[in-house]
Amino acid sequence: NDHYVHIDLLGRLLLKQLYKFIGYFEEDLSRVRLIKRWGYINGKGDEVIEVRYDDAFDFSNGLAAVSLNNQYGFINKEGKVVISPRFNWAGDFKGELAPVQWFGKSGFVDKNGLFILNTPFEKCFPFQKNVAVVLHENLWGLIDLNGNLLLPPQFPYFSGSTNGEFFDDMAIFKVDNKFGFVSIKGEIAVLPRYESAGDFSEGLAPVQLHGKYGYI
Repeated sequence: NDHYVHIDLLGRLLLKQLYKFIGYFEEDLSRVRLIKRWGYINGKGDEVIEVRYDDAFDFSNGLAAVSLNNQYGFINKEGKVVISPRFNWAGDFKGELAPVQWFGKSGFVDKNGLFILNTPFEKCFPFQKNVAVVLHENLWGLIDLNGNLLLPPQFPYFSGSTNGEFFDDMAIFKVDNKFGFVSIKGEIAVLPRYESAGDFSEGLAPVQLHGKYGYI
């Protein structure tokens, strides 16, 4: 009936509540949606953070981005507001910084809600190691921890795709329906020549060229 419920390792149902959505467990908590509101449950199925938010992200480094009245802030695992909702959007904390948007601008805040890095881009994404994806006119590029431009925005951003997600320090990009790879240093490692491509794993990535499949 389009609802979800947890089971334990023995397959027994934890029938405390049916939810419209149950996420993966991150840092021992899972985000859940009941009708149009979000909250969090623990591994026993107990609702430990009230279902009350308009939107909610997974926990990362002890904090999760949540939204109330279209404003994003951050809560801790006890449900206490750590950074008051005041942003138009917020992403996960990776390391000590999280990306935020406010009034058409974007940058990064620390765990006290202080702005550490302002950028001229429309949107920033969480840091991966020492680089972060940034968007300008729906093109993505890379900056470092100091906000220095490693790779000017040049690759089309496709919603729902792994834009700039690094695996083995390599990320797929797509230009003119051809796929290539950029390194975490911001260098074009593989020119866009493949008809399809998958993420690197253990040093190899699946690709398609002239209708044939293989690995590089």
